[in-house]
Amino acid sequence: MTAPGFLPADLVFTSPTSFFGNGIGWATRGKGEGATWAKHVGGFVGSDQVVESLWRTVQHPLSEVSVPLQVWRHISLTDWDRAVIATKARSYVGAPYGGAKIITHLGDALLGKLFGGNPYVFRRLAHRDDYPICSWTWAWSFAEIGYLFGVEPRAAQPDDMHDWCASHPDHWTKIYEAAA
Repeated sequence: MTAPGFLPADLVFTSPTSFFGNGIGWATRGKGEGATWAKHVGGFVGSDQVVESLWRTVQHPLSEVSVPLQVWRHISLTDWDRAVIATKARSYVGAPYGGAKIITHLGDALLGKLFGGNPYVFRRLAHRDDYPICSWTWAWSFAEIGYLFGVEPRAAQPDDMHDWCASHPDHWTKIYEAAA
């Protein structure tokens, strides 16, 4: 697939196979759900600039994003929507990673594995905006225009967001994919 011109608010999903990436894949796979592909999410704030929350939230060229990756575009966003989303995402640049939020996600994942569903118990405790995780950065950036990925922004995880995009072809389209 040839790389198109990327726009602000295009989402970049990756599927890292590291120990941490595999752990996220295990934790975010719901009971009865197929294998988790998206274990991390970032997004564009310019034609080649991506913001993602790693150990710190950073902005860098797409060439620094690991593969495999997929880029998804919301086809109904206006230029104004894209600018608002990108501005919010950029506001997180420099913020340290929200490791405590990962613990709340893991707690809910364990409850889900025991009882099924997508419980939202521990993630309710994750309310501080100054320590983002990858999905937090982009779920809250989209929430700036009132858009949700089927869950509250603080409950969003990469797999949820990816599943949402894939299951809403009337609004989302995969515009690029790169294999490992």
